Amino acid sequence: MPMLNLDTHILIHALQGGLNDDERLLLSEHQWSIASIVLWELAKLKQLGRITIDLDDRDVNQCLDRLHVWPLSLAIARTSTHLDFSGDPADELIAATSVVNHVPLVTRDARIRVSKVVPFAASGAAPPGGRWPVCSSAHLPAGPVSTRADTTSPASTTRVTDGLCRGSRG
Repeated sequence: MPMLNLDTHILIHALQGGLNDDERLLLSEHQWSIASIVLWELAKLKQLGRITIDLDDRDVNQCLDRLHVWPLSLAIARTSTHLDFSGDPADELIAATSVVNHVPLVTRDARIRVSKVVPFAASGAAPPGGRWPVCSSAHLPAGPVSTRADTTSPASTTRVTDGLCRGSRG
């Protein structure tokens, strides 16, 4: 299934309900994935007090557990050193993840968006056929990324991410 690679800030906006209309539509039609360093960035930003997302919240954890996480590889590390833009190392690894795995990146970061190497999902340049591919079902993978099941909470618990990141009972 086609996926999008979300950078850290797009994921934060999704978790906090801060996506714009175009991003919300794009993310609602695709599976989400992240580079593994995004998880570290979330934890670090929380530690530094720069985000208010509760990483211990059950709904947030269910959402994060259902994302496809691209592992760091030698190919990604090497590609990150040959990009056509300069950013912080985490941004370069996120962009290199998109390049190596051929998955469009969703980002608002102007430093990254100048790249002619990184594939972008929301750059305005759609692939042949004029539209980004749409998943056949939910945008989050249904695979065995999370085995947690909490049957004590009602199905009506607060949803995160503009209603995009629904738990398995959603």
